[in-house]
Amino acid sequence: VLFRSDQIEPRTIVNAVNTPGDSGNSFIITNAGSYYLTTNLVGVSGKNGINIAANCVTLDLNGFALQGGPGGSSAIVILGAQTNITVRNGTISGWGSSGVYLGSVSSLNMVFERLNVSACWRGIDVPGGGVVRDCACETNATSGIFCFGGFVSGCTADNNGSYGIYVGSGIASGCSAQNNGTYGIAISAGTVSGCFARNNGTYGISVS
Repeated sequence: VLFRSDQIEPRTIVNAVNTPGDSGNSFIITNAGSYYLTTNLVGVSGKNGINIAANCVTLDLNGFALQGGPGGSSAIVILGAQTNITVRNGTISGWGSSGVYLGSVSSLNMVFERLNVSACWRGIDVPGGGVVRDCACETNATSGIFCFGGFVSGCTADNNGSYGIYVGSGIASGCSAQNNGTYGIAISAGTVSGCFARNNGTYGISVS
């Protein structure tokens, strides 16, 4: 039987063999490339789920879920000044810290898309520049989406404890924010267009 080379999966599975973890992370991605899940991942007390510690990485959750367990930290962390990272296509819920957490304001070219994040301390936390699109962040204890500089589009943020969507400097476009504890959508410097906000605790939309 002959196999064509383009029929071989060109991506790497996230597992204990390919992306072994350490005392603080269940899995660590240390090389550039494309990675994907083949099953749900359950959080372990005192550990992050997946630590992306390399540049030029695409992580496809492949429709699977990262489910936080008791004492679990963040589902996905990018702690250094990484560049060119994309995370997409999955569900994140129940983590004690953030669903997605970036630790450096110097991180660049970050893309987070088609993620459903709920019941974490903060949903998607991007302190540097990035793009968050077509994500749903609900029932997180503080902010649904926190993106200090960048572009947030096509996202929904409902029933979060504080901000629905916060952008420090950038654009929010085509988003919806309802029933959040303080602001629905807040922009410190930038533009809001085509957005909807209802029944938020402080302001629906604030641009300052």
